[in-house]
Amino acid sequence: MSNDNDNAASGILPKTAKEIEEFVSAIGGLWYRDPDTGYIVLTSRFLRERGYCCSNNCRHCPYSQIKDRGKDVGLEEDHGT
Repeated sequence: MSNDNDNAASGILPKTAKEIEEFVSAIGGLWYRDPDTGYIVLTSRFLRERGYCCSNNCRHCPYSQIKDRGKDVGLEEDHGT
């Protein structure tokens, strides 16, 4: 049985990983729990504040363009991801 609150919230709450990440980052969050897998996902804000790419293919890695170019942008080593 559905109630009006569930229906109202479903139109407001973020649904995609990108929407969730943007919402969590906007309120100052550093991570969120993926609703499908239950895994903790780090926000781009957290990863940017950490200051480096860990080469673990993080979902919201702000360094993805840098990783793709490797040594061309001054990284000490190409991590191959």
